[in-house]
Amino acid sequence: MFVKRVAVVTLLAFCLLPYLALADTSGGVQPWLERMSIASTTLSYKGRFVYNRDGNTSLMEVIHVVGKNGSRERIISLSGEDQELIRDQDGNVYLMNLGPPLLIDKGVRDIPLAVRLYANLERLLGNYCFELGKVDRVAGHKSQVISIVPLDKNRYSYRLWVDIKTGFLMRSELRDERGEVVEHIMFSDIELMKQPSDELLASVLYDKDLVATNESPFEAQALDTGSHEDLWNISGSPLGFWRAHSQGKVSLGAKKSASYLMVTDGLASVSIYIEPMKNTQNHLQGISRSGALSAYGRVVGEHQITVIGEVPPYTVKQIGDSVFQSRMSQEEQR
Repeated sequence: MFVKRVAVVTLLAFCLLPYLALADTSGGVQPWLERMSIASTTLSYKGRFVYNRDGNTSLMEVIHVVGKNGSRERIISLSGEDQELIRDQDGNVYLMNLGPPLLIDKGVRDIPLAVRLYANLERLLGNYCFELGKVDRVAGHKSQVISIVPLDKNRYSYRLWVDIKTGFLMRSELRDERGEVVEHIMFSDIELMKQPSDELLASVLYDKDLVATNESPFEAQALDTGSHEDLWNISGSPLGFWRAHSQGKVSLGAKKSASYLMVTDGLASVSIYIEPMKNTQNHLQGISRSGALSAYGRVVGEHQITVIGEVPPYTVKQIGDSVFQSRMSQEEQR
């Protein structure tokens, strides 16, 4: 019993460190997160990184440019399938190595991990414990290790390596609720710069508008953001996740669409799609899992609810079970 009490006291002590760091401007976690946030939005860079997800490893090259009109980047696969992508300032992703630009993802501007951490730190402290670790080296850069450990089994943990000199995120690990690494990203070499060179600007076609020649089945375009937005909602804040985004409908391709909600705890995000049963052929019922991704499906009335996110299976189920229809559409009222 004494050993258990000591363990609990030790855990509480570690989890109080971030609160102390908020009041200590000379050190602690908060200054590191602030530096990471600034670096992710102001630095241009060119480098190579190793990406491992669910046991599959790829070597990638990235060119990231921050200019007066926002950020744009080119990613080239150096192993496996030949792919070359450009993400523009609006979050549109184009496949570039098969001829004219091919739109494969539309208009979802990703908020960098470092920005989310710093902006949501106060709320995150209710669900995660932040701990400064040892100083390590990544690609020749001395890096501060930061561990982000959940206070429950409802979310994943993170381990970050932050360049001491610039605040740039050099390496990251995502671990599931069992402590197993499900995603690992690490730079093997990198060149950081405050001002992008003309060569870098040209390599990402910074001053050119990319025009797609296709209507991609993967595009997630908002079809109606007004009349349907409040048809579906979340009951409360399940497991500390709150509603952060919604679109009346998003396109799923092949003339299919779904209502869309997104919930977040400030770090992890979970997507919720609601489709009429007549539009779906294979109905997901119950929990499914593939590596870091968990999915959950249920039927509400004449609608299929599908919940997907990088969280444990129990979490997507709890979130999915909290979805309810707040009002019927005009079509359903007829």
